[in-house]
Amino acid sequence: APSRTETVLDEEATVGRIADERIWAPVLVPARTRWLDLALVIDGHRSMELWHQLAGELRALLEETGAFRDVRTWVMERQPGGQGARSGLGVRPRSPGTAARRPGAVFDGHGRQAVLVFSDCTGPEWSSGDAHRMLAGWARRGPVAICQPLPQRLWERCAARPVPVRLHAGAPGLPNTRLRWS
Repeated sequence: APSRTETVLDEEATVGRIADERIWAPVLVPARTRWLDLALVIDGHRSMELWHQLAGELRALLEETGAFRDVRTWVMERQPGGQGARSGLGVRPRSPGTAARRPGAVFDGHGRQAVLVFSDCTGPEWSSGDAHRMLAGWARRGPVAICQPLPQRLWERCAARPVPVRLHAGAPGLPNTRLRWS
Protein backbone atom coordinates (compact mmCIF):
# COMPACT_ATOMS: atom_id res chain seq x y z
CA ALA A 1 0.00 0.00 0.00
CA PRO A 2 1.15 3.60 -0.42
CA SER A 3 3.07 4.81 2.63
CA ARG A 4 1.69 7.74 4.57
CA THR A 5 5.15 8.90 5.62
CA GLU A 6 7.78 7.82 3.08
CA THR A 7 8.32 8.88 -0.52
CA VAL A 8 10.51 7.62 -3.36
CA LEU A 9 11.69 9.17 -6.60
CA ASP A 10 9.54 8.34 -9.63
CA GLU A 11 12.27 8.34 -12.29
CA GLU A 12 9.95 8.02 -15.28
CA ALA A 13 7.69 10.85 -14.12
CA THR A 14 10.72 13.01 -13.34
CA VAL A 15 12.20 12.42 -16.81
CA GLY A 16 8.77 13.08 -18.35
CA ARG A 17 8.47 16.37 -16.44
CA ILE A 18 11.93 17.47 -17.58
CA ALA A 19 11.21 16.54 -21.22
CA ASP A 20 7.69 17.99 -21.37
CA GLU A 21 7.84 20.98 -19.04
CA ARG A 22 11.59 21.68 -18.75
CA ILE A 23 11.18 21.63 -14.98
CA TRP A 24 14.15 20.04 -13.27
CA ALA A 25 12.40 18.98 -10.08
CA PRO A 26 12.05 15.42 -8.84
CA VAL A 27 8.62 13.79 -8.82
CA LEU A 28 8.13 12.05 -5.49
CA VAL A 29 5.44 9.44 -4.91
CA PRO A 30 4.45 7.50 -1.79
CA ALA A 31 6.73 4.51 -1.19
CA ARG A 32 5.14 1.08 -1.27
CA THR A 33 4.92 -0.46 2.18
CA ARG A 34 3.40 -3.45 3.89
CA TRP A 35 0.05 -2.28 5.18
CA LEU A 36 -1.09 -5.06 7.49
CA ASP A 37 0.18 -5.74 11.02
CA LEU A 38 -0.24 -9.14 12.61
CA ALA A 39 -1.04 -10.00 16.21
CA LEU A 40 0.02 -13.59 16.83
CA VAL A 41 -1.96 -14.71 19.89
CA ILE A 42 -0.70 -17.93 21.47
CA ASP A 43 -3.05 -19.87 23.72
CA GLY A 44 -1.47 -19.93 27.18
CA HIS A 45 -3.26 -23.08 28.42
CA ARG A 46 -0.99 -25.86 29.66
CA SER A 47 -2.07 -28.12 26.78
CA MET A 48 -0.09 -25.78 24.51
CA GLU A 49 3.25 -26.52 26.23
CA LEU A 50 3.72 -29.32 23.72
CA TRP A 51 3.61 -26.75 20.93
CA HIS A 52 5.98 -24.17 22.49
CA GLN A 53 8.79 -24.73 19.98
CA LEU A 54 6.37 -24.76 17.04
CA ALA A 55 4.89 -21.45 18.23
CA GLY A 56 8.37 -19.92 18.17
CA GLU A 57 9.00 -21.29 14.70
CA LEU A 58 5.65 -19.92 13.50
CA ARG A 59 6.51 -16.49 14.83
CA ALA A 60 9.93 -16.57 13.15
CA LEU A 61 8.36 -17.65 9.86
CA LEU A 62 5.79 -14.84 10.00
CA GLU A 63 8.50 -12.26 10.74
CA GLU A 64 10.93 -13.55 8.11
CA THR A 65 8.46 -13.72 5.22
CA GLY A 66 8.16 -9.95 5.29
CA ALA A 67 4.44 -10.14 4.52
CA PHE A 68 3.48 -8.02 7.54
CA ARG A 69 4.55 -4.55 8.57
CA ASP A 70 4.87 -5.69 12.18
CA VAL A 71 4.35 -8.97 14.05
CA ARG A 72 3.55 -8.78 17.75
CA THR A 73 3.16 -11.84 19.92
CA TRP A 74 0.60 -12.10 22.71
CA VAL A 75 -0.42 -14.83 25.12
CA MET A 76 -4.11 -15.51 25.73
CA GLU A 77 -4.81 -16.55 29.31
CA ARG A 78 -7.33 -16.39 32.12
CA GLN A 79 -6.83 -13.26 34.19
CA PRO A 80 -6.89 -13.37 37.98
CA GLY A 81 -9.93 -11.60 39.40
CA GLY A 82 -11.72 -11.54 36.06
CA GLN A 83 -9.57 -8.77 34.54
CA GLY A 84 -9.93 -8.38 30.79
CA ALA A 85 -13.12 -9.30 29.02
CA ARG A 86 -16.21 -10.01 31.06
CA SER A 87 -15.22 -13.65 30.68
CA GLY A 88 -11.98 -13.04 32.61
CA LEU A 89 -9.93 -13.93 29.55
CA GLY A 90 -7.22 -11.48 28.55
CA VAL A 91 -3.89 -11.13 26.78
CA ARG A 92 -0.40 -10.13 27.72
CA PRO A 93 2.67 -9.48 25.59
CA ARG A 94 4.79 -12.62 25.30
CA SER A 95 7.78 -10.96 26.95
CA PRO A 96 8.45 -12.23 30.49
CA GLY A 97 7.14 -10.10 33.35
CA THR A 98 4.61 -8.18 31.28
CA ALA A 99 1.24 -7.21 32.68
CA ALA A 100 -2.09 -8.59 31.52
CA ARG A 101 -4.30 -6.41 29.33
CA ARG A 102 -7.80 -6.35 27.95
CA PRO A 103 -8.34 -8.35 24.74
CA GLY A 104 -8.67 -5.15 22.67
CA ALA A 105 -4.99 -4.36 23.34
CA VAL A 106 -3.97 -6.56 20.41
CA PHE A 107 -5.31 -3.83 18.08
CA ASP A 108 -3.14 -0.75 17.75
CA GLY A 109 -5.90 1.55 16.52
CA HIS A 110 -4.91 2.24 12.92
CA GLY A 111 -7.32 -0.40 11.61
CA ARG A 112 -4.91 -2.40 9.49
CA GLN A 113 -4.39 -5.48 11.61
CA ALA A 114 -5.02 -9.19 11.43
CA VAL A 115 -5.09 -11.63 14.34
CA LEU A 116 -3.80 -15.19 14.11
CA VAL A 117 -4.62 -17.36 17.13
CA PHE A 118 -2.31 -20.35 17.62
CA SER A 119 -4.25 -22.86 19.71
CA ASP A 120 -5.15 -26.52 19.98
CA CYS A 121 -8.61 -25.31 21.15
CA THR A 122 -8.74 -27.85 24.00
CA GLY A 123 -8.47 -25.61 27.10
CA PRO A 124 -11.40 -24.71 29.33
CA GLU A 125 -11.70 -21.25 27.79
CA TRP A 126 -12.74 -22.94 24.54
CA SER A 127 -15.33 -25.29 26.02
CA SER A 128 -16.80 -22.48 28.18
CA GLY A 129 -17.18 -20.22 25.14
CA ASP A 130 -14.93 -17.49 26.60
CA ALA A 131 -12.38 -17.83 23.79
CA HIS A 132 -15.17 -17.80 21.19
CA ARG A 133 -16.46 -14.50 22.61
CA MET A 134 -12.97 -13.02 22.59
CA LEU A 135 -12.42 -13.99 18.97
CA ALA A 136 -15.87 -12.68 18.01
CA GLY A 137 -14.91 -9.29 19.46
CA TRP A 138 -11.71 -9.26 17.43
CA ALA A 139 -13.59 -10.41 14.30
CA ARG A 140 -15.63 -7.20 14.40
CA ARG A 141 -12.41 -5.17 14.12
CA GLY A 142 -10.27 -7.12 11.66
CA PRO A 143 -9.51 -10.45 10.03
CA VAL A 144 -9.10 -13.30 12.53
CA ALA A 145 -8.00 -16.89 11.96
CA ILE A 146 -7.07 -19.88 14.10
CA CYS A 147 -3.90 -21.84 13.40
CA GLN A 148 -4.59 -25.33 14.77
CA PRO A 149 -1.44 -27.43 15.40
CA LEU A 150 -3.33 -30.72 15.84
CA PRO A 151 -3.78 -33.00 12.84
CA GLN A 152 -7.05 -32.35 11.02
CA ARG A 153 -8.40 -35.78 11.97
CA LEU A 154 -8.43 -34.62 15.64
CA TRP A 155 -10.18 -31.28 15.10
CA GLU A 156 -13.61 -32.77 15.79
CA ARG A 157 -12.48 -33.52 19.36
CA CYS A 158 -11.69 -29.86 20.08
CA ALA A 159 -14.05 -27.26 21.50
CA ALA A 160 -13.71 -25.05 18.39
CA ARG A 161 -15.36 -27.31 15.85
CA PRO A 162 -14.60 -26.47 12.23
CA VAL A 163 -17.33 -25.93 9.66
CA PRO A 164 -16.25 -26.04 6.02
CA VAL A 165 -17.21 -22.81 4.26
CA ARG A 166 -15.99 -20.74 1.34
CA LEU A 167 -15.27 -17.13 2.31
CA HIS A 168 -15.56 -14.13 0.00
CA ALA A 169 -14.09 -10.71 0.77
CA GLY A 170 -15.14 -7.52 -0.97
CA ALA A 171 -11.78 -5.91 -0.15
CA PRO A 172 -8.50 -6.93 1.48
CA GLY A 173 -8.23 -6.88 5.27
CA LEU A 174 -11.95 -6.81 6.04
CA PRO A 175 -13.11 -7.88 9.49
CA ASN A 176 -14.53 -11.39 9.59
CA THR A 177 -17.99 -9.99 10.29
CA ARG A 178 -17.94 -8.35 6.83
CA LEU A 179 -17.01 -11.51 4.93
CA ARG A 180 -19.61 -13.34 2.86
CA TRP A 181 -19.68 -17.11 3.06
CA SER A 182 -21.22 -20.09 1.31
